[in-house]
Amino acid sequence: MFRLVTTFCLMAIAAATMFPAVGQSEDTLKLAVGAPNNWDSGIPEIGRRAGIFRKHGLNLELLYTSGGDETLQAVISGSVDLGIGAGAGGVLGAFAKGAPVRILLAGTTGASDLYWYVPAASPLKSFNELGGKTVVYSTNGASTHITLPRSSSTSTSP
Repeated sequence: MFRLVTTFCLMAIAAATMFPAVGQSEDTLKLAVGAPNNWDSGIPEIGRRAGIFRKHGLNLELLYTSGGDETLQAVISGSVDLGIGAGAGGVLGAFAKGAPVRILLAGTTGASDLYWYVPAASPLKSFNELGGKTVVYSTNGASTHITLPRSSSTSTSP
């Protein structure tokens, strides 16, 4: 009988060490995602659906925002731990004005990931032809707003 109990205890200890995630809590990372499910900002959702983060003991809480400015607000206020999908221009602008933010890494460099476009049938071929026209961007403070070429004869709106 003693041998049976000892064997059972050893098997229980071995099982507990072989499967350490069982019964342990996961770490939670709160993530603000600007422009959800775009090329670079879709990674958290894909990884979460595939179970990649959970496999490594990480639970993602995703907060989808309307763009870089809302993502920055969530990070600055402390509502989330990390923000992605906010353009470098917007984050650097906020930092320059004293916002408590730090860039950890870049998904893209510069503003080459921003595209301004018109319908295929439009006669417009460049920003120089926008005099007197209205240009729409995502939200105030977003990369699309900050990188928008300024012209006194062009009106802008989010």
